[in-house]
Amino acid sequence: MSQPRRVLWVSLALGALLAPPLNWHALVWVAWVPLLAQLVRGAHGSCRGAALQAAAVGGAYYLALSWPFLSLGWWGWGTGTEHEVQTYLLVQRCLMLLVVAALASWGAVLWGACGWVTAWAVRRGGITAWWVAPVVWLVTVEWLGHAALGGFTWGYLGNHLIGVPVLQQAASAFGPLGLSLVVLVVNAAGAVWWATRGRASMARAATAAGRARRASLLLSGLTVLGSLGYGVVRMQARDGSSADTLRVAVAQTDAATAARPDVVEGRVLLPDAGWLRQAAEGQDVLVLPEALWWATARLDDVAPRWTPTGVVVDPAPLGAAMAAVADGVVVHGLDTLAGGATHNAVLFWDRGALAGRYFKRLLVPFSEYRPQGLGWLTPRNQLHGEGFEYARGGSPEPVVVAHTSFGALICQEILFPPLAQALVDRGAGLLVAVGNDGVFRSAWVARMFHRLAVLQAVSVGRPMLRSMKTGVSSVIDSRGRVLASLAAGRGILSARVAPASGRTLYGQWGDGLGVLGAFALGAGLLGLRRRTVAA
Repeated sequence: MSQPRRVLWVSLALGALLAPPLNWHALVWVAWVPLLAQLVRGAHGSCRGAALQAAAVGGAYYLALSWPFLSLGWWGWGTGTEHEVQTYLLVQRCLMLLVVAALASWGAVLWGACGWVTAWAVRRGGITAWWVAPVVWLVTVEWLGHAALGGFTWGYLGNHLIGVPVLQQAASAFGPLGLSLVVLVVNAAGAVWWATRGRASMARAATAAGRARRASLLLSGLTVLGSLGYGVVRMQARDGSSADTLRVAVAQTDAATAARPDVVEGRVLLPDAGWLRQAAEGQDVLVLPEALWWATARLDDVAPRWTPTGVVVDPAPLGAAMAAVADGVVVHGLDTLAGGATHNAVLFWDRGALAGRYFKRLLVPFSEYRPQGLGWLTPRNQLHGEGFEYARGGSPEPVVVAHTSFGALICQEILFPPLAQALVDRGAGLLVAVGNDGVFRSAWVARMFHRLAVLQAVSVGRPMLRSMKTGVSSVIDSRGRVLASLAAGRGILSARVAPASGRTLYGQWGDGLGVLGAFALGAGLLGLRRRTVAA
């Protein structure tokens, strides 16, 4: 077997080990070394061959990351006959197959382009042009590639560093791109060492290889040591939290379906609320998941466009029911009618009084709204009748209750860092996230969403209370430390958290600082290369 083919198979195997079901995240430090080494050799093969090889590895890697999304089991189609439900599920699976195939193809295109550029640069500039790889991959794949998907962060290479508290602190400065840059620089340095084996037979080649080795070692060492040093300092420094801590309780119900409340003589009776009442005793804040009860809160008298399915309740009796569940603040996700529109919402109650609301801003295509021109791909959402769609929320405003400014996120909004950043911009000191990861049968999806919630907390420097109907519920502090978590089953997580203030560098600059850092790295290394070549 030829060397390019051997390298291809090694790279494919390492990428598969990084992805579910094994998730060997530690391999990310060397997973792309074989591929990059083949590219920076320069003299082997054409740019076209390098592009095809990189495209194969990238496409396979994104396919391995995406296949668990095929486990999607329910997507808001509502009720129907057995034949209709089976038809809905079949169409849904076909759609998800197209989505996964499109993501893998997009990854192949991006990686192929990066492979071509890297091979071209090395063929023109020799082994000392190895630095092109981390810069091109970061800007093209990690930044532009994910920005084209709306900022969806599931595929970032830096996600494999989540769970290493010291290293993940880099996200507070450069965001998720900062973690990816660390990974790419280390892999590129390893590629140089691999690619320059056996170059000592020719003096000139040995000199160039020596320069590349020294530069790569210096760069990767400074990057890792700088990240570690920054992480140590940040974890030991004060995080700007207020002196007053909140006693919080986060519920996970492990319920497959929502329970229907009863309305008796104007009173709302919430089923199975006894264990919540007992668990919430003595807590300042109780966070409940999305769609715990099959009900719709009606906040005004404007006639809705669609007739709500299930129980429709008014704020006063619903608030009384919330006060019976907990003495303090209650936060939960519920369908809500306002201005004639139906919103996927988070409601905040303070001792039975409605203190604020948040309407979901980033709706899920096909499930919560019908994309323009693509509606023919799937059956129409029938959750609240034929042709139902949720209305999109407006400008996000934190809710101030119990002397604390809360920012809310619903379900998959946790995957998009700019949403949390916007809430912090407006003064949120504590983030709550509600949802239901049980719509995916794969447990990996729930674990990945939890890991990205940790990254969100680090990036914007805010504690997060994450309540899932099924999935991974957790209490996370502003440094990304998981204070309490529950991966499966029903239960209540209790902890003390302090709302935070101040802004992280990422909170102020977003991805711009990470991209600027990549360009600065490239410019600096280009200058270094020119000086060494001239010498």
